Amino acid sequence: MRAAMGRNKIEIKRIENDTRRQVTFFKRRNGLFKKAGELAILTCVRIAIIIFTSTGKLFQYSSENMSNILASYNKCPTQSSCDRGGDDDLQELAMLRNEIAQLQLKLRRMMGEQLSDLQGKELVELEHNVRVALSRIKAKKNDYFLQRIDCIGKMEPYTREENRMLRSQLLEIAEPAKLAIEESHESMNSEIQMPASKNSLDSAQT
Repeated sequence: MRAAMGRNKIEIKRIENDTRRQVTFFKRRNGLFKKAGELAILTCVRIAIIIFTSTGKLFQYSSENMSNILASYNKCPTQSSCDRGGDDDLQELAMLRNEIAQLQLKLRRMMGEQLSDLQGKELVELEHNVRVALSRIKAKKNDYFLQRIDCIGKMEPYTREENRMLRSQLLEIAEPAKLAIEESHESMNSEIQMPASKNSLDSAQT
């Protein structure tokens, strides 16, 4: 028969021999600290280990500053309250997600979507909510346009004065240009008429 492979299980009980007990402690302590360091790196957690031997000697390990970890620990009155705090956070997160989902569904239904599972009373209530929303939107729109009209009315005198000044400036610019064009036309006409008159005189002399 083949012998069973693998390590034999060691019975967990007090080691009576002082030398063996001390050797086992140091070996297990080093292994514990090593595993704690690996766990801190792999999972990005903060770990603190405090050990007092039977003679009162202190051994400790911490993945970061021990004082900071102990300060965080002291903020939790008991371990159970810390656990409950984590559970409360998860419950609150679940409630917030559910509330967001309900609000999104309500918004889609107000847009006329996902109405197939609604009953008569729910449809009537939804219609009422939509009418109320439309009424508020119309009131807001009317207020906006009334404010715009009032603002334009207040600005109208200034706008008229600004337009008058702009027209005056345009006329001041355009008048010299108009005179220059007219003078240019007169000059061109006189140049055209002079050769024609000369030709008439030449014909009369012949």
